[in-house]
Amino acid sequence: MAIAIIGALYVVHILSGNYQSPTNIISGIAAIVIVSMNLFVLPRIIPLKWFLGVAAAVSALLVVVTIPLWLSAFALPSLAPTVHYGTTATVSYNGWELSHLLSITENPNILARILFVGFIASVVRFQSSRGSFFAVLAGINGIGLFWTQSRVTWAATLLAAGLLCAYRIGGRRLLVGAIGSATVALASLLSVVIWLYSGGAEYVFSARPLLWDAATQAIAERPVIGHGLGDSAEMIAPYYESERFAGDSVHNSYLRMGLISGLVGLTAYVGVVVGSLIEYLRRPELDPGLVALAVGFLVIQLMESHMIVGYEAPSVLNALIVGYLLTEGLSGTDG
Repeated sequence: MAIAIIGALYVVHILSGNYQSPTNIISGIAAIVIVSMNLFVLPRIIPLKWFLGVAAAVSALLVVVTIPLWLSAFALPSLAPTVHYGTTATVSYNGWELSHLLSITENPNILARILFVGFIASVVRFQSSRGSFFAVLAGINGIGLFWTQSRVTWAATLLAAGLLCAYRIGGRRLLVGAIGSATVALASLLSVVIWLYSGGAEYVFSARPLLWDAATQAIAERPVIGHGLGDSAEMIAPYYESERFAGDSVHNSYLRMGLISGLVGLTAYVGVVVGSLIEYLRRPELDPGLVALAVGFLVIQLMESHMIVGYEAPSVLNALIVGYLLTEGLSGTDG
């Protein structure tokens, strides 16, 4: 029902001409079709343990095929632009300049989301199979995730790993308690960040509060069905004056949905991504790996703009996770 509401709002915007360019029409329709497949079709066809196994292997492969090129940048500087992200994506360690890992993605943060799924999937499959193959994959995915230098994804991965440990130690009760504690801690952190921003610390938390404030103002201007299809950076640009972050997206999936489809679409979106997890936690049997991935993506969406309604790799993976939460009769990861 929630996706139907969001899809209907997309159609309303298309028919009303509320889009920035004709390509938004194609991308908007494609996004709705793809998310519908990921939520309602593929999870019913592909067993969860197969999905986890493939995700673990593919993400590790992305790391393995890239390492030779990544290392070659030291010997052949001419290759550096192919493995560096922008002009500042290098990290200094004892005099060495190490570029962020990109693989075939255009942004290290996109690769980081893929490796987040791959790492947690590797750990879950190792726990169930005790096979050294998945232990190796976990190591490769972990190394790759570290070299993406994506701090948001690091935090989500640590949280997801902590939830796996909580379930292993204390079962469902401790898992749910850990989710509750993490929610309170995250809410407290965001409250402090917003307080600092309101006190004049404009660039705190990589200036995300500045962008979020602009998005909130934009949503307030068109609160019911939003601004329509297009780039969130253009939608929020009129609401802040800092040239330093001109062209930046809103860096928040929930606010991005609010910009596109207003409070109606935002409510529907939160209903599907949060409601699916709450409903899944009420089931007699649950898969801790699936819960860990779902919670991790909820955190990532607070800091990045990869909604489940999309066709980039993080959006597809996130939508599939939600789809498995929604699907009745989930296959376990045992075996």
